[in-house]
Amino acid sequence: MRKLFSRYAGRCVMAENRITEYNKESKIVSCFYNDHKDEKRYDITDNVIDFINRLIIHIPNYHFLTIW
Repeated sequence: MRKLFSRYAGRCVMAENRITEYNKESKIVSCFYNDHKDEKRYDITDNVIDFINRLIIHIPNYHFLTIW
């Protein structure tokens, strides 16, 4: 568990290569993730604001310590 937590805390939320498409005119982002429960790939297409909102959930609060 400690190894998993340190890996999560020390890396970014999402690798840049998981973003498959970005359309600047329509402000649409397409990306994918692999669900480890069922080992399937899921493709997501979302607008930019919703995409950023999904990412910033993982940013810890100010003064929150990410050590174990």
